[in-house]
Amino acid sequence: MADLFNSVLSRLDNTARQELQNSQRRWLKERLDCGDDFICTKEAYSERIETLKSVLANLSGAVEQCRVSDPEPPLNVRATPNGTKVGSLSNGTMVVVLDHNANKSWVFVGRHEDRSPIGWVYREYLNCRGRE
Repeated sequence: MADLFNSVLSRLDNTARQELQNSQRRWLKERLDCGDDFICTKEAYSERIETLKSVLANLSGAVEQCRVSDPEPPLNVRATPNGTKVGSLSNGTMVVVLDHNANKSWVFVGRHEDRSPIGWVYREYLNCRGRE
């Protein structure tokens, strides 16, 4: 995972690099909640690796562009799907979808400008317009 993280990090500008590092710190705090539970820890690593792979693949590829449209603003941003709240996004904010969970109800979004990772949001509150 460290090699993958560093690979993504090396492709980002300073602002996006800081966002990825903050995202990693939030993920580490979530992973620590697993304690000695091996299955929980394994799943946390698997999810993070898949997220980092998706971010890496989407850094140069086409991504879905979306606008935040939450009826109860602001839209909560989470460390993992349905996990700890780590921030929020105002209505009208443009984001790109970098990854999604198995049933696509949660999506991992990044900044529209540079695709730097933000976190997981509930897809129902995004208005998406296809791929770039």
